[in-house]
Amino acid sequence: GVLDMDSRDIGHARSARVSKNPPRSLAKWIALSVVAATVMLAVSHGLLTSGDRLSDKDSSAECADCGESTAARTEFGATRDNSSAPGSAGSLGDRLFTMIRKMFAAPDGSSRPLNGDESPTGQDVDIYCEQGRRDGLHCGGNGSGSYGRRLAGRPSHQMPAGQAVISGRVMDAAGLGIGGVPVTVVPVGGLDRSQAHGQDAVRRPVTTTDGSGFYEFQGLPEGDYEIRTAAMGSYGPKRIAVRSGLGNADIVLVGERTLVIEGEVVGVAGERLEAVTVLPVLVGVPSVRTDISGDYRLQVPLQPGTRAFTVRFQLAGFQDLTVPVDLTGREERGRLALDVKMRPVESWTSVAGVVTDSSGSPLAGRLVSLRQVGGQQSHRTVTDRRGRYSFDAVEAPLPYYLNVSGAPDHEDYRKRIDVTTHAARFDVAVDSFEFGTVSGRLINADGAPISNFSLVVRHKASSSPNAIVSSDAAGNFRVTQAPAGELTVASQSSPSILVRGLRLEPGDELNVPLVIDWGGHELNGVIVDHNNNPVPAARVLLTWTRVADGITTTTTRRARSDAQGIFYFGELGPGPHLLQVDSPGRRPVKVTHDISREGYFVRVGV
Repeated sequence: GVLDMDSRDIGHARSARVSKNPPRSLAKWIALSVVAATVMLAVSHGLLTSGDRLSDKDSSAECADCGESTAARTEFGATRDNSSAPGSAGSLGDRLFTMIRKMFAAPDGSSRPLNGDESPTGQDVDIYCEQGRRDGLHCGGNGSGSYGRRLAGRPSHQMPAGQAVISGRVMDAAGLGIGGVPVTVVPVGGLDRSQAHGQDAVRRPVTTTDGSGFYEFQGLPEGDYEIRTAAMGSYGPKRIAVRSGLGNADIVLVGERTLVIEGEVVGVAGERLEAVTVLPVLVGVPSVRTDISGDYRLQVPLQPGTRAFTVRFQLAGFQDLTVPVDLTGREERGRLALDVKMRPVESWTSVAGVVTDSSGSPLAGRLVSLRQVGGQQSHRTVTDRRGRYSFDAVEAPLPYYLNVSGAPDHEDYRKRIDVTTHAARFDVAVDSFEFGTVSGRLINADGAPISNFSLVVRHKASSSPNAIVSSDAAGNFRVTQAPAGELTVASQSSPSILVRGLRLEPGDELNVPLVIDWGGHELNGVIVDHNNNPVPAARVLLTWTRVADGITTTTTRRARSDAQGIFYFGELGPGPHLLQVDSPGRRPVKVTHDISREGYFVRVGV
């Protein structure tokens, strides 16, 4: 009465662990035994024979959309024949698994979990089947099948045209899902992404992760978004930029330890200094200011592995002061007393000027920065409607770099200047671009059009985007005001897309197909060690590269394996992809996997 099959026929040991974990319902267990006996009887009477299978040709035709083949699967960086895997047409495993699946189907015929057994980590992992393949299967498993999109809570939805879903998991460093985390989605994009960040009136849907750390936003317009998690417990806030339609917008949160730094800031004569900016030089940590008594209190969340950082003190008329903080030997949570004395600038001056284009017309709203050569002094401002800028209390005499952002229609400006103790005036004339037209079609490697997709165009002389490429329903695009010269086309969110090698002559029209890695394919996988144990929280990098006609296109995606060692990439184009797995304490592993030939599942040993 024990049903035991090879995992290649079952397709997923986690979703068909019948020989180890009997179903909870006795009736279903009995039914499974009856099915097994029936199949064995049919085999013994020749009712299910190899001659009853579809031919390879028919199989490929009927399963053209599933991305599977009877070719080899990748395992430990090598390939092996897998003609008996669930991806092969009409195998005994396929038919038996389909029969078992129907027994677990919901009354309305929809799919539901094949098995809800407890994972070794204590989390429920439900593996779902989806419609779409010839045999109705979209499951797989430990070495031979194909994980479905609804893996560990990953759903798949068909949204109306122009709308999309963003989903993912919030997990800890061990790959375990974190429930109850508030998650917000914020639209970003355009030539100036900072504008989107400042629009508090923009609708920002909010959700909360479920018990497995899963979250989802439906009905989003096509475009770029920022996913933000709020601080919760020992976890600080985090944000990632993603493209709509992404099904693996996973966020890894690492528990932080907090260091409280307190102290006072005084001048050389002992006078207390008010409004001193105290800034820890750490990404994402805000600054504070001293109060009227010169006191400050700074809470610094520290990521694991942080051994040292610096704190910067800034006040107009005083020299910038940078103090190193060594964390060696400090407790997980502690306090640090840090009193400092700031020296006044011995001599200073003001720097001002006007920013114009080559014809002399003032340029408003341009970012102007002044940064000390080889030092810490820096100043930033924005030109007014007359193109004017000014900096007060600039330490002098010192050399500085004067930088002006010219995007989207002018080149950036950068010049070294020597500031003396006298009031200095530096007027800046930035060069205007010459323009041309860039047109073409946005497609994937199969030539399928990519509709309603946006990328940005950047000139080599600009640090910011100059134009936007937006495809229509047929994948066509046309940019009439593209700056002439060497251009790159790139995404502003994940996946990271970069197209290099484009050159536009002034007044010309460059018609070129842009081939990027985007489509309806997916790659599911599991990372295991040499003892076949899952490797959680491994960093997974998936890269696709195409070189043709002097144009190089690279697409990069990132993911983390969960507690079961499972990872997922969706919205992929066809063809070979380079998979790189990096796990702490293990050597990096690189595997080339051709989705079109080797299927949607890969097993990687580290």
